[in-house]
Amino acid sequence: MRIILDIPYSAGHFENVLRGTFEEKKRCGVDIVWSWGGPAEEPVAILNEGHVDGVLATGYGIYPHEHLMKAKCPVILVSSIWMEAGLPRVCPDNRSAGLLAAEYLQEKGFRSFAAVGHDRAGHEQRVSAFKSGLGKGFKCPVIFPETGKQNSIRDWLAALPNETAIFLSTDHLGSPVIRIL
Repeated sequence: MRIILDIPYSAGHFENVLRGTFEEKKRCGVDIVWSWGGPAEEPVAILNEGHVDGVLATGYGIYPHEHLMKAKCPVILVSSIWMEAGLPRVCPDNRSAGLLAAEYLQEKGFRSFAAVGHDRAGHEQRVSAFKSGLGKGFKCPVIFPETGKQNSIRDWLAALPNETAIFLSTDHLGSPVIRIL
């Protein structure tokens, strides 16, 4: 069996996908063609020629989704981008993530909440689920800094009450928000 991994090895959140794939390689003798960290021509040629049994892709890799949709083998996306492509996918349950975060923060005793969203696919769903998980008695201002829906994240954060629990729709927002606080 030969598969293409179109997954950035530097992205920590894909580490478990990579680990599982390499464990399967050891167990079943899977031949893995790596599309990151080397010349892109070889994996593209292999995919075009049909000499591969499957592709695991993030959507951040070297293949545009139109290319993957024409592949002569199964393609599985392991992220929530390219939702419109209609390809099979394995990705986080955004609604459950938002609801779980709301429940956790309320159990910890927080009564003031805010959310910082991201403009990638699925993040509005996470934020919406977080807000609905808080219940009717709680307000939750939201900012999506990448899309410019609010003026200044710094001013926005400064205006929040002390001891506000801030829900971040992705870990990529953690460092910028912490630097501002």
